[in-house]
Amino acid sequence: MVVGWIAAFLCDTPEGATPTVQLLVYANMQLLEFRYYDTVLSRVLERVYSSLDKRGGLFARWRLARETQNLNKIRLDLRELTERIDNSIKFLSDMFSARLYRMAAGKIGVDDYRRLVEGKLHTAGDLYTFMMDQFHASRGFVLELLVVVILVIELAFLFRGKV
Repeated sequence: MVVGWIAAFLCDTPEGATPTVQLLVYANMQLLEFRYYDTVLSRVLERVYSSLDKRGGLFARWRLARETQNLNKIRLDLRELTERIDNSIKFLSDMFSARLYRMAAGKIGVDDYRRLVEGKLHTAGDLYTFMMDQFHASRGFVLELLVVVILVIELAFLFRGKV
């Protein structure tokens, strides 16, 4: 068997070639999934970067909470996908099938796209942490401001003699 980027040459009987064809189809499906999620992550990261660049008022960081939830949901979906892929490969107990899969996946670029997606997931994780820190800082500021307002009101009532 010879595997290339666009095609594969397989010389076997139809019955003998069926498992090999299924492994090639599986490797191509993984490639398509990783390419799809690479595109999805690129769009999400672009949207998050643009929302971070927008200058807003005092409560602008509160709007980041929605973006943060969306970003984290996509991160978790991708982690689940990679775990399912890793677990499905473990079931290849046949050494020939396992080597064939690794060879086919390497030739068509599954590992390259997986590394791209993993890198973007790492970036998304860092962004998630940054956005949550910004949200918590904003929330803490608002709570501190409310405490100061309450103290000022208390002091105003104290000096007027109504306490």
